[in-house]
Amino acid sequence: MNNRHSTMLVPELLVLNKHLHKIRTVSEWARNCCISESSLNKRINTILGTSPKIVLRELRFEVICSLIREQGLQATSQGVAIDSGLGIRSNDLYKFLSIYYGTTFTRLRYEIISGMYTPKLNRLGDLE
Repeated sequence: MNNRHSTMLVPELLVLNKHLHKIRTVSEWARNCCISESSLNKRINTILGTSPKIVLRELRFEVICSLIREQGLQATSQGVAIDSGLGIRSNDLYKFLSIYYGTTFTRLRYEIISGMYTPKLNRLGDLE
């Protein structure tokens, strides 16, 4: 589906957006939706053309960027890690950013605050 607003009607995406802070894996996401992991995988692949794992990663990164934008210099790696659902240790955030986005929390925070980095809102950016 190419219609951005149609993603708002997908219950699985609404569940993910609402409970992102406590959903760490695709299997936890499926459990929160009361469906099997394979059903979630088929449904998300059909609707968005990508895997639930990628959707989870992209939304989490958007939340991280949003938290940094909102909190500015007050944003701490541990606080962002907890609020984004990555875990209770700042190390979880550093690993996530390093592995998937090739950056660190400090660098990302600096680039967002200084205006050098503007995260692109993807197809999930309009979820409320």
